[in-house]
Amino acid sequence: MGDSETEATWREIFQWLKDRGLKGLDYVVSDAHQGLVAALQRCFQGAQWQRCQVHFLRNVLGHTSGRHQKAMIRGLRKILDAYDRKDAQ
Repeated sequence: MGDSETEATWREIFQWLKDRGLKGLDYVVSDAHQGLVAALQRCFQGAQWQRCQVHFLRNVLGHTSGRHQKAMIRGLRKILDAYDRKDAQ
């Protein structure tokens, strides 16, 4: 396997998994690494992708000042825990 997180490396990994029998992949949750997402879209066409909420929260908090982090977490949790889109809005 490759030693980087490029799209080519992820495609190689996904092909290896498919060669070992992986099929019927419908849904993937991962971080938003561009190479990984691009390889997923190419190798598992039709599968739905969702960004991992933990990675999302960490990224947002990395851009949030310390004094606002607790309020940011509370607000984001309300959105992420909402029953539907209308409730989240």
